[in-house]
Amino acid sequence: QFFGLPAWMLYASNIGGASVYYVAQRLWAKSKADIKHTLQNFSVHNAECAVESDRQIVQRNIVALMKGSKRVSRQAPAHEALETFDRDVREHVSAQFRRIFGNFSFSYMEYLIFSLTGFAPTYVDTWSRLADGQTLREAVGSHALDLFWVF
Repeated sequence: QFFGLPAWMLYASNIGGASVYYVAQRLWAKSKADIKHTLQNFSVHNAECAVESDRQIVQRNIVALMKGSKRVSRQAPAHEALETFDRDVREHVSAQFRRIFGNFSFSYMEYLIFSLTGFAPTYVDTWSRLADGQTLREAVGSHALDLFWVF
């Protein structure tokens, strides 16, 4: 027992905590992949507008921005300005996203490997305790304490 709790309860809480961690990391990895895909395939023509009548206003503003920032000539047709904007988002915004999240984040598989590698010694200790004659209850209780200190 640890603080009056049975060993199995501590063990289950650590497995539950690790499971929540794995799920959260998987969701984050999926979100990043979705954002990357959206940025790499961006087109202002496919952008969602809450009010469809706003689409023309937004596109006019983008054309004005592209001409005003001299990304296209003042005489360029609207479709050229919108294509340039699409290309800028796909290239520059996508690259910035990769730069920011690529350097400070890992893939789901990397998180999984780090986690399993970090927990592996506690499992080896538990198996060796069993081999040394501890009861399953004692070994699991010690394992739970080991995991408690890992977190």
